[in-house]
Amino acid sequence: MRIILILFLFTSPLGFSQDCDSIPEINKKIVKLAKKKTGKKVDRGECWDLAKYVLDETNAKWDDFEVYGDLINWKKECIKPGDIIQFEKIKLQWKEGNATYNEEMKHHTAVVYKVISKDLILVLHQNTAEHGRKVGSSKLRLDAIKKGKLYIYRPAESD
Repeated sequence: MRIILILFLFTSPLGFSQDCDSIPEINKKIVKLAKKKTGKKVDRGECWDLAKYVLDETNAKWDDFEVYGDLINWKKECIKPGDIIQFEKIKLQWKEGNATYNEEMKHHTAVVYKVISKDLILVLHQNTAEHGRKVGSSKLRLDAIKKGKLYIYRPAESD
């Protein structure tokens, strides 16, 4: 009985710990900056230009290449708005009704905009077939990943 009560107290209805509800200040700033760029081209319009812009504008600590903060284990830790995603050879497949959808992201970067559930997030990104070289939002179904690597970074304040 005690174990069940303790688990109930420390988890939300979606199965996340309560810590998932708290969003670091730097992440909040990143989301706000990225959202303001919706419908606009950031720098050259490359996918990673949006991540570079929001990290530089918030003075986040990163390597100026593809390590966008502290790597998290997204299968065990909460993904939060403002986290940065690096896709490597990702293949997704999911069904909606009678239709089956396939999508590939060979090398792509996006900013987490909203976390809808542990398996569904909204991202802001550019250089996509859907939005071209302008920032737009898309759904990402984490449970639809069939192949490839997904790296999620938690931005960190500079020292």
